[in-house]
Amino acid sequence: MKKIKEGVYFIPGQDEMIPDSHVYVIGNILSGDLSIIDAGLMGKGGYKIREILNAGIDLSSIKRIIMTHTHLDHIGCLPEIIEKELFRDAKSRFQEQAQEKVGITPTYKVLKEWGPDHAKHFVIGAFLDKELVAEGEGSSKQEAEEEAARHALEIKNW
Repeated sequence: MKKIKEGVYFIPGQDEMIPDSHVYVIGNILSGDLSIIDAGLMGKGGYKIREILNAGIDLSSIKRIIMTHTHLDHIGCLPEIIEKELFRDAKSRFQEQAQEKVGITPTYKVLKEWGPDHAKHFVIGAFLDKELVAEGEGSSKQEAEEEAARHALEIKNW
């Protein structure tokens, strides 16, 4: 995701057989109140979500998706985002799936931490009962837990 200017970020559309629209993320990343402009083609939500996550943005920060017009290359991906709940944070999705599928509420434990107090770094484990399902790393416990939950969802194919 490329920063155009403060508060405006750009995810280029992937141009394979059928071109996909560009997507813009608008707002201060730290505000927890972001907008996405256009969603793109059906089936192409994954790379856009990965771009957003790789930029360190918590998906729960996205509060709205604004469609500029109704051409499929701009709105086709919206059902995918809604159906797969790609707008929801991974910890909430992992907890709901774990409770529904195995009847267990996930827990998170610090596996490693290092660095000075003002710049700590954490590795967190996501557990189902005593099973370590996945690990996540981050500069805060919350960031590491979110990454661990995201990895757990991928590993469990939930």
